[in-house]
Amino acid sequence: MKSRGWLGIINGSKLQIDFSTISFDEAFNLLVREVEAVRLSLGADENFQNVATPINNQLRTTMDNSWFHSQNVQDWSTNDVIEWLNREKLDVFENALRNFTGKTLWQLYKIKLNSPTDYYRMIESLLFPTIPLRLFHNLTFDSALESIFSSIPQAMRR
Repeated sequence: MKSRGWLGIINGSKLQIDFSTISFDEAFNLLVREVEAVRLSLGADENFQNVATPINNQLRTTMDNSWFHSQNVQDWSTNDVIEWLNREKLDVFENALRNFTGKTLWQLYKIKLNSPTDYYRMIESLLFPTIPLRLFHNLTFDSALESIFSSIPQAMRR
C-alpha cells in the first residue's frame, strides 16, 4: 500500500539510493551527501574537514561546507543562488529559481518548517512534469536546502 497525504510526503522526502540501478560511484556520492545532510541537521560540528573519496584510483573531494558558514546565506545574490545550484548539481532548477536570493531561499525554508504540505507542493511545481528524474531532483534540492539552513538556531526559525 502506498502512503498518501502527510505520511506520503514524509516517506517521499526520504532519499533511497538503489545501488543496483545506478553506477556505484554516483550512488556512493549520493549516500555521502545524504549522510552529511543528516549529520549537519543533527547539529554536527560546522568546522568539519573535507571528505576525500577514492574513485577510480583518484581522490575526489567533496566541497568543504565551511563555504556556507563563511558567507551568510541570507546575503546571497541571485548569482550566488545560481552558483549554489550548480555546485549542488541542481542546475535543472536554474530557470525556476533565477530570481531567488538568499532571503527568498530562507522564506522557502521557513515555509518548509511551518507548512510542509505547501512546501512540497511548491517544490513539485518548480520543474516541468516532463523532466526526467523529477522526484530525484526535488529530493536533492530539498536536501541541499536543508543543509544550508539546518544549522540555524531554533529561535531564529520563526
